[in-house]
Amino acid sequence: MKLRPTLALALLASLASPLFAEDVKPLRVLIVAGGCCHDYANQKEILKKGLEARLNVKVEMAYDATKGTKPVFEIYKKADWHKDFDVVVHDECAADITDAAYVENILKAHREGVPAVNLHCAMHSYRWGKFQQPVKAGDDNAHWYEMLGLQSTGHGPQLPIAIKFTDKEHPVTKGLADWTTTNEELYNNVQVLTGKSLATGTQSSPRRRTRPARSSPPRRPPTSSPGPTSTAPRRPASSRPPSGTTTRPWRTNATSTSSPAPSCGPSTSSTPKASRPPATAPRSKRPALPSPDPGAPGFFVGGRSEPSSAFAFRAFFRCLRSMEIIIMGCGTSQGVPLVAHDNPGLDLRNRRNWRTRTSVHVVIEGHHVQVDAAPEFRLQCLKNDIRDVGTFILTHGHADHILGMDDLRQFCTNQGGAAIPVFTTPIGKRRIEAIFPYAIGAPAASGYVALDVDLMPSELVLPGGGIVRSTILPHGNESTLGLVFEEPSTGARFAYYTDCKEVTPEALALGADVDLAVIDGLRPNFHPTHLSIDEACAAAVALRAKRALITHMTYQIDYETYTAKLRRTFPTVRLCYDGKRIRLGR
Repeated sequence: MKLRPTLALALLASLASPLFAEDVKPLRVLIVAGGCCHDYANQKEILKKGLEARLNVKVEMAYDATKGTKPVFEIYKKADWHKDFDVVVHDECAADITDAAYVENILKAHREGVPAVNLHCAMHSYRWGKFQQPVKAGDDNAHWYEMLGLQSTGHGPQLPIAIKFTDKEHPVTKGLADWTTTNEELYNNVQVLTGKSLATGTQSSPRRRTRPARSSPPRRPPTSSPGPTSTAPRRPASSRPPSGTTTRPWRTNATSTSSPAPSCGPSTSSTPKASRPPATAPRSKRPALPSPDPGAPGFFVGGRSEPSSAFAFRAFFRCLRSMEIIIMGCGTSQGVPLVAHDNPGLDLRNRRNWRTRTSVHVVIEGHHVQVDAAPEFRLQCLKNDIRDVGTFILTHGHADHILGMDDLRQFCTNQGGAAIPVFTTPIGKRRIEAIFPYAIGAPAASGYVALDVDLMPSELVLPGGGIVRSTILPHGNESTLGLVFEEPSTGARFAYYTDCKEVTPEALALGADVDLAVIDGLRPNFHPTHLSIDEACAAAVALRAKRALITHMTYQIDYETYTAKLRRTFPTVRLCYDGKRIRLGR
C-alpha cells in the first residue's frame, strides 16, 4: 500500500496549531488500525512516525492484527474510550461490523466533540442493510455516513487525480496548493449529507497515443507506401461525483482517499456437497462436433479451419487434469448485435463481436459445472460440444440467465432421469419454481428436465473435490452470486463476477490473487446496475488477478477497438468472446 500521510498531517496540523505556544501539552492522538486488505502493521508505524516528527503530538495506537472484515477493538468497548484523546485517526477496515450498539459507542465520542480523521477503508466501514443505496438520515445504518458527512461505497480505477481545493481559507486546507496525484483511486459518492466540500477530485482516462506513420513492407514490384496515422478519440472523463475532504459540524472530521482498493472477505458457513446420482443410462456415442469456423459470425457451427495436427494436440491437452473455463456467451441481456438497430461502431465482420447472452461452463476436477443458462443455451452447447452438466449454478433470476434451463433435459436423460443439483439465491429459487414448476424434484421421464433446487452456500464441495465459494454482489434491486472456483489438485483459482454494480470488499478478498477473473463490464459509460469498462478494470487491479476478462458487453464495445485500448492501459485485462476456452493449473 502506498500511504500518503500528507493530507492527514495537514488535517492534524490544523487541529494542533493553537497549541504550539510555549509549554503547551502535546496533542493526544489515537490511531485505530486493523482489518482486512492492507498492511496496517506498517501503516500505523508510518503514521505515528510522520506525525510525531512534524507536530507537537503524542500518539497511541489501538491495533487489531486479525485479518478480515470484522476487527474488534477492545478500546471501543469502554464507554469512555475517548477520554484521553484529543483526536482519533480511523484507519480500520471493518466493513462487516454490524453491531449498532458497538458503532454507536464509537460515534458517541465524535458527537461529544472529539475530531475524527478517516482514512480510505474507514469510508465504508460499519455498514449494513442496503448500504449501496442512499441511506435515510437517522436510520441505524446511516450514522457512520452522517459522521463522515457523505456516503461512499466504492472507487474508480487507479489513475491520476487532479485535486482542486475549493475553500483555501479553511483551517484544514489553508496553505495547501492544488496538485495532481500519481495513480490513485477516486471514491464515488452515493450522496453528500451534511458535509462541507473543501476539495474536489477529477480523473480522466489516459489519452491514446498517436502512432507514427509506418511504411508497408516491400511488394513486387518493390514500392513503399506510407500507412495512415492511427488515432483514436480520447476516452470520456469519468462522470463520477467528486470526492475529497469533507468537514462535519461535530468539530472537525476529514476523509482522505489514497490507498489501494479494499478487499474485505465474507464469512463462511457449513460445507455441503453437491450430490449427483450415478448415471444409469449409457452416454450416446457420436463424433465430436467440429470447432467453429472463425469466419462465421454468431453461434453457428462451421467447418474446422485449423490444421489437423493442431486439432489433435488440442484434444490431447483436454485429457490432462486442469480446470477448463468455456465462455459460452458474453453479451448483454439483448445479445449483440441488437435487433432492429444499426449497432454503430461495431464491426460485424468480426465474429468476436457476435455475442450471445452471458454464461460460462467450468470443468473442475473432472466435474462439469454450468453457470447460468441463456436463451441460446442449446445452441451454445452445440457450438462448444458440451456433453455433461453435473451441477448448475444460477447467479440470479433475470431472464437472460434463467430462460435456457429447460434445455438441461438431455443432460438429465443422459444420467437416467436423475435431477440436476441447482444452487442459486433465494429470489433465483423462487423464479425457477415459478417458471419451471414441472421440473422440480421428481426424476424426469426420458427427454424431460428435473431440477433439485437449493440455496447456494458460502462454500460448496463438488463431486471430485472441487470447491466453489460464493458471495453476494449488488445488482440493482436484486443480488447476484459472485463465484470463486478452486481446484485443489492444481491450485487453480477462477473468479466469476458477472452482472454487478460493485465488486464488494468481500468479493475482493474472496477472489484475491486468482489466476483468472471474469468481470462484468457492460459499456464504456456509467450504468446504475452494471460495472463500466473502467470500473471492471479497476476491480481486476484490486483483485490482483493474474489475468482478467470482461463479459456481459453491449454493442458499444467493439472487440478490436477495446482490445487495443486495454493492451495499452490495462495489460492483464482483455475482452471475452463467445467460445473462448481457458485452461488453468497446467
